[in-house]
Amino acid sequence: MSEERVHTGIYGEVVVSLKDSLYFITGRDAKRIMFSSGAGSLYNLRVECIHPGVLDGSSLPLGKVQPCGTVKLNPSGRAVIILADDAAFILPLKTFCDVCKGEVVSAVISPAMTVSGVKL
Repeated sequence: MSEERVHTGIYGEVVVSLKDSLYFITGRDAKRIMFSSGAGSLYNLRVECIHPGVLDGSSLPLGKVQPCGTVKLNPSGRAVIILADDAAFILPLKTFCDVCKGEVVSAVISPAMTVSGVKL
């Protein structure tokens, strides 16, 4: 089983790797979470087909970007909760900010503990 991590993206986004899937948080949503205690969306690229490359014969994935979860602060404002599909993960706000600013390239996120029947 692969480790769940957040990574610094090259275009200002934050890449979230959960199990075998890659998700991302836009730079605008990451700033909203860091500075205004807002919430953001978690997106996934759904690959629909493989299109052969025009110039060099390589293949390019074509697909749609779809929201598949949310990212928000916990009630105390000191941790970031990532809700993707049926799973919930958590990491400290300082670590999230360090990854967003590029001071740390990646960080491990932990599964969030939930009380049965209560949604975060």
